[in-house]
Amino acid sequence: MASVGKEYGACIVKNTESAGKSLVATKAVEEGDELFSEFPVVCSQFSWNRACKYVACNFCLKSLESPQAMASRLAGGPVDNLPFLDRIEREECKEVQCKYCGAQYCSVECRDAALEEYHE
Repeated sequence: MASVGKEYGACIVKNTESAGKSLVATKAVEEGDELFSEFPVVCSQFSWNRACKYVACNFCLKSLESPQAMASRLAGGPVDNLPFLDRIEREECKEVQCKYCGAQYCSVECRDAALEEYHE
């Protein structure tokens, strides 16, 4: 017997004896279509990020530095020939800081979401 759970746009969660809990398409999907998204229950940056000076959004954890800047920081100097930069899809971040503590965010939306959900 199959039980049907929550519907997410183009898919639904089903639980069957043969397959267990599964995500099943309810209509034709194209490559690259987003089936669903959700926020994690818990997420955190690694403790060594601060020691390595890695900068990321304090809400969504998106990197706040370009691949070139990250490679140069980790190498301890300029890195000129970083391969495959043309294959990296990267949205430019408009870095925003918390006016109370200076925590960094990739957007006003992330900062406001953090303030609403947990940040003080």
